[in-house]
Amino acid sequence: MNELSFKRSQAILEEARKYLTMGVGSPVRLPIPFVVDRGEGSRIYDVDGNEYIDCMMSMGPLILGHRPSKVIAAVKEQIAERGTMYGMPHPLEKEVSQKIVEAVPSAEMVCFANSGSEAVCVALRLARGYTGKDKIVRFEGQYHGWTDITAFNSFPSLDSVGQFSSPSIVNDSGGTPQIFGQLTIPLPWNAPEVLEETVRKHRDEIAAIIMEPIMGNAGGIPPKPGYLEFVREVATENDIILIFDEIITGFRVAYGGAQSYFNVVPDITTMAKGLGGGFPIAAVGGKKEIMAQIVDGRVMQAGTYCTNPLVMSAANAVLDQLAEPGTYDHLFGVGERLGNGLRDIISRAGHPVVLQGVGPMFQVKFCEKPPFDYRSATATVRTEPFEVFQRAMMKKGVFFHPWPIELFFVSTAHSQKDVDEVLSAAEYAIREVNL
Repeated sequence: MNELSFKRSQAILEEARKYLTMGVGSPVRLPIPFVVDRGEGSRIYDVDGNEYIDCMMSMGPLILGHRPSKVIAAVKEQIAERGTMYGMPHPLEKEVSQKIVEAVPSAEMVCFANSGSEAVCVALRLARGYTGKDKIVRFEGQYHGWTDITAFNSFPSLDSVGQFSSPSIVNDSGGTPQIFGQLTIPLPWNAPEVLEETVRKHRDEIAAIIMEPIMGNAGGIPPKPGYLEFVREVATENDIILIFDEIITGFRVAYGGAQSYFNVVPDITTMAKGLGGGFPIAAVGGKKEIMAQIVDGRVMQAGTYCTNPLVMSAANAVLDQLAEPGTYDHLFGVGERLGNGLRDIISRAGHPVVLQGVGPMFQVKFCEKPPFDYRSATATVRTEPFEVFQRAMMKKGVFFHPWPIELFFVSTAHSQKDVDEVLSAAEYAIREVNL
C-alpha cells in the first residue's frame, strides 16, 4: 500500500509546537499524524486532501456524525436570532432538563456543567455533602477526568499498582497533591469480593462508589453478569452513594444510558459526550433529595457558561433526534456488524482477537482471552499488531484511534455502505500485520 502524504499537516503541527503546549489541544491527539480540515457525516478530510471514514467520532461526542444538519440549524438560529450568552434564565434550560429527566432513570433533577471532568467534580461533591463522608471508591483504569480529586489510578503502570486486593494509590500527574489520594480507595473492577471486603472495613468513611458501567477507557470492558447489581446492593446496604460515570455511555448505548441498558439505577449520573453531539456540555442527574443540596445552597455548583443557550440549543436538537424511533436500532445494527466483521477478518488471518463493548462503542483487541479489568487488559492486549493494523487502515481511508485502550465509535451518519468499505479495507490492512 502506498504511504499517505502528511506534508501540510506536519508543517502545521511543527509550527503549532512553538506556541501551543504539545502542539495539540489534548495529549490523546499526539499520535495522530494529520490535521483535520473538515468533517461531513461519517467522513473527515485532512489538510493534505486525504479522506477517511471516521470511526473515532471525536472519541464519542459525534453520535449524529459530523455537522448534523438539524443540530447546526438549531445553533445557527440561536446565534442569529437570540444570541450566545445571557447569564440569565432562558426557556431551553427547562426544555433540556425535562428531556433528560424523562430519559435517564436516575435523573429526578439535573444540573449542568461544561465538561465531563467538571460534572464528575459536582457529582463527588454532592455525594460527600449528602453522606457527610469523604472517601471515594474508584476503579483502576477508569478515567473520571483530569482534576486533582480524580487524578489517581487512571492508567497506572503494572509495576506500581500493588496487590490485587489492596491496590496502591498511584498519582496520575505531577502537581496533584498526594493528600487528595488519601481520600481515594482504588480497587480492581469486576472483583465483587474485593469491593465487599473494602466496604466492610471502610463503610463509615466511604461517601461514594464511582464507576463507568462499561470500561470505555480500557477498550469497552463490560461488567461481569450480576456485577452492577452487586455493586448497587452493596452501596445501598452501606449508605454509600453509587455514581455511574456515563460521560461515554450516556445516550449512546441507549437513550437512557447504560443504566437503562443494564437496568441498574445509580443514585447520581454524569453525562456529557453524546448529550451535546459535538458541543461542550455536561450534566449531572440524581435523586431529588441529593440534588436538593444545590437548591438550598448546602452544596455549591455554579458556572458562567453553564446552560449557555448555544450548547443548550444543540443538546435540545440532539435529544430530539436520538428520541426518534429506530435511532438505536440503526446504531446497534451498524456497530455490531462492523465490530463482528473486524473480529472475523482478524481471526481468519490467524490472530487471536477479542471483540469487547456494546453496540455502537467497541474495540477489537489482539489477545487470547477477554480481559475483565485494567490489569488483565494491560498485561494481555498486544499493542504492536493493533498499531500496524491502524496505520494500514489509514492508508485505505479508515481512521480510528491508534491506542487499543480507546474505542471505535459509530454514529447515525454511518451507513451499511460505510461498513462495507471499512471491512474491505480491513481485508487488505490485516495483510500488513502478517508481514
